Amino acid sequence: MKRIEVQLTDENIHGLFAISLVDKPAIESNWVCLRSQAEGQPIHLAVEQMKQTITGPVLIPDKPIYRQTESGEEFEILFTSQVIEQLRNKFMKEKRTDQVTEMHQGGTVGVYMTEVWTITDPEKDKAAALGLTLPAGTLMASMKIDNPDVWELVKAGEYKGFSIEAYLNLDKVMASKQMTKEELIEELLNEIVEELVK
Repeated sequence: MKRIEVQLTDENIHGLFAISLVDKPAIESNWVCLRSQAEGQPIHLAVEQMKQTITGPVLIPDKPIYRQTESGEEFEILFTSQVIEQLRNKFMKEKRTDQVTEMHQGGTVGVYMTEVWTITDPEKDKAAALGLTLPAGTLMASMKIDNPDVWELVKAGEYKGFSIEAYLNLDKVMASKQMTKEELIEELLNEIVEELVK
């Protein structure tokens, strides 16, 4: 199977423009929900008496993410920790913390990011305190959900994690004679445009 490494070559075009709440995150890692806690008490993971906050990974470095073109061709993409940092910095610089969608469909009102950070020390990071075992370079986010309809979907387990929406440049890590780089990029861009038009 082909493996594609994401590259950011044109900062005017490429980048992360939204984060979506989804039922099956491509990074195969779900978020956690936090309930209120007294000062100095340990964090408890729960589904009741929530602060309506979700926290979880957005991108995990060097983790292959399965994709499939409309014609059925399978491939994997991956993000290096350097590219993840570039995506995070551009996302924050462009003030996109309220750019949230549901299942990659349109904007969502009443959901916004309260924290975005990159794990530097996996053993001491907040993610470890939440029970998540993730590598250095992982992009994490916390979101506050003031939208009651969306919150009901989170509580019901309909939404389980984050997925990105981004314009990306893809560079082959493994060579393939089946499809040229230009053909693959064109096909992926067509898929993105089709998703945006839906």
